[in-house]
Amino acid sequence: MLIYLIGFMGCGKTTIGRLLAQRLNYTFVDTDTLVAQQAQQSIPTIFEQYGETYFRTLEQAVLQTTTTCTYTIVSTGGGMPCFENNISLMQQAGNTIYLKASPDVLAKRLWLEKDTRPLLKNLGDENALSTFIAQKLLVREPFYLKAKHILETDNLSPNEIVGEIVSCNL
Repeated sequence: MLIYLIGFMGCGKTTIGRLLAQRLNYTFVDTDTLVAQQAQQSIPTIFEQYGETYFRTLEQAVLQTTTTCTYTIVSTGGGMPCFENNISLMQQAGNTIYLKASPDVLAKRLWLEKDTRPLLKNLGDENALSTFIAQKLLVREPFYLKAKHILETDNLSPNEIVGEIVSCNL
């Protein structure tokens, strides 16, 4: 079985993915890590030197490599489902789970690490961050909502989220 975790940056895909893989005894893969390894550069450096379009090309190539995996949990980049028909590719290859978090929760989580995230780095204050998240979600959520399973995560701990996923009988 192959499970793709999708959702906005900061929703917990990597944290949940690691815990879920451990619980199910699956392999864990983070597409951002694979992109960085393949490019031999960090994600922020890729964005700075080559731009988002180039990053999305690398990201799709990495996604293609995951489609033949089995017993694997794949944590995707926040924008991955929204480009190049990637959401359809994920749905054909495995199960998709949208880890849905509210803009307020996302803003609180992302504020502390905004300087490490290329799309957030130049936002001046928390209000600008909240506005950015709300605007991006308007564009991205229609793709996220195509997931086979949607899990509201705001009031759940990571272990509770993993428990909910396991109980989905994927």
